[in-house]
Amino acid sequence: IKVAKNGTSRLTLNGCERIELLSYGLPNPTNLRLASHYAFPVTVTLIGPRQYYLTLALGFTRVDIVRGTYTYIYTAYDKNYSGTIEVTGGSLHNTVVFSPLHPEP
Repeated sequence: IKVAKNGTSRLTLNGCERIELLSYGLPNPTNLRLASHYAFPVTVTLIGPRQYYLTLALGFTRVDIVRGTYTYIYTAYDKNYSGTIEVTGGSLHNTVVFSPLHPEP
C-alpha cells in the first residue's frame, strides 16, 4: 500500500507473486502438490493447523498450505477414505497422490 502526502492511497497487487503468511504465530505456508488419478472431481478436506476444502480434477493441483499435520477426508466410489499427512517445508516438493489404485496416500 502506498499512501501519498495528500492522503490518497494506492494498493497494487501483482500476479504471480507469493505472499508469505505470518499471523498468530503460525509458520509461513509451503507449496503442496496434490495429484488425483480419479477421472472425476474429488473433494478433499484437510483438517490441521488450518482447514482446506479442495476439489481436485484429474492431474496436479498446487496450493499454498500452512505446515503441519493434517487429517485428510475424501469420498470416491461411495467409499470414505481418511488418514493423516505431514506437510513440511523441508523439501522442494510436498506431493500427495489420491488414486483408486492406492486410495490412502
